[in-house]
Amino acid sequence: MRPELKRIVLKGSMPESIDDFVIAADADIGEEGFEGTDYFHFRMVTPKRLKKWLEEDKIVNGRATFIVNESTMEENLKVAENEIKKILQHCENTSWEKVANEINLYLKWEYSSL
Repeated sequence: MRPELKRIVLKGSMPESIDDFVIAADADIGEEGFEGTDYFHFRMVTPKRLKKWLEEDKIVNGRATFIVNESTMEENLKVAENEIKKILQHCENTSWEKVANEINLYLKWEYSSL
């Protein structure tokens, strides 16, 4: 069974500054050739915002986090999309549950309690 990225949906409003933001997003991923999808949550953060977090908290859990540094949101989305597609190439398996659990190592599956 091969997973396919169907679309990425940004959550919330567009950031005011392209070099200092964090934004949540969902990757709608389903079996290749079929319409249904599950949601896999992630966030995109800039180095500037990451530095602020580190100054405050001293540590950041990086799971389901893409550090982006492009000059437009469209370019940041394209970079995230390409990275998700690379991840999906390594997540083929015999059942959707196994596929989704593999993807869940990188993104946060809507049905996971991790």
